[in-house]
Amino acid sequence: MTLRAIQTAEAIIAEPDWMAAFLASLARDDLAPATLRGYRYDLRHFLAWHRSVQDSAFAIEGLAEYDLIAYRQHMVAAGRRPATVNRRLEALRRLCRWARGTGVLAADAARDVQPMRMVRNQQPAGLTDI
Repeated sequence: MTLRAIQTAEAIIAEPDWMAAFLASLARDDLAPATLRGYRYDLRHFLAWHRSVQDSAFAIEGLAEYDLIAYRQHMVAAGRRPATVNRRLEALRRLCRWARGTGVLAADAARDVQPMRMVRNQQPAGLTDI
């Protein structure tokens, strides 16, 4: 799915009722406004992806671990960087913890979903070619 297709899909998809409540709870936890915007964007990206692979509308009550793993694999296959994948997964982890705490989810679907490993530059900072 291209960015243009996702942005078009985002324009069509109305924000679900639970998203406002979830983001409000994060705001009460004193998350930065930029973090809240990022989480909203990441969740809307997930919803657009879900709509592209499922025939039915997304219901948070039906969120399962395999949905999150499939989404992660989709992002990896699309060439997303590990930091992007991990940030989007973190938004979904937070959503699952919130949904579990409010009783919407019976179990935390994101509990066992592993982040991507980050590979750091192996060259010491002091060694450069002149």
